[in-house]
Amino acid sequence: MDRVAIIDKGSIVALGSLPEIKKQVENSMRIELITKPEDVARVEHILKSSGVPVVTTESRVISRWPSERAQEAIAYVMNQVGFSSVEDFRILTPTLEDIYLELGGKGSLV
Repeated sequence: MDRVAIIDKGSIVALGSLPEIKKQVENSMRIELITKPEDVARVEHILKSSGVPVVTTESRVISRWPSERAQEAIAYVMNQVGFSSVEDFRILTPTLEDIYLELGGKGSLV
């Protein structure tokens, strides 16, 4: 993929290579926790109390953290949530969907 254009309501809001566009929102990371369905509400509450944006689905709790808080975020999640509630733990850089939502869409995934 040589160049990517992010278009919102007919206007180009970003144009360049994927790494160039990614740099515009690279100051964040996404932590995704797959939890037992009965733990979702508790995990969501814990993460929201940290002051970061949180989105939940049936068994997934997604939070967005500033990249400079990476170590703090991981420690916070593991200390507050605990391993017993987590079935899977992922740390992700912004995806193309995140980039679109951040630059041109209606808000962000989290």
